[in-house]
Amino acid sequence: MEDISKAMASIKQEHNIPFQLYFEGFKYEEIAIQLDIPVGTVKTHIHQARIGLKKYLAMYRP
Repeated sequence: MEDISKAMASIKQEHNIPFQLYFEGFKYEEIAIQLDIPVGTVKTHIHQARIGLKKYLAMYRP
């Protein structure tokens, strides 16, 4: 769990917030409205967050 927390902290804030909202169950459109950014930007930020998490947590992949 500590590694996951560190991985989340390693992600840029602009990517982390949309990712956390998406993880909590918000839809792309809802996140876009809440953060006042385009839906495409929300998708990009979430994608970038996933890439960062995969890199950080690569040691756990078989």
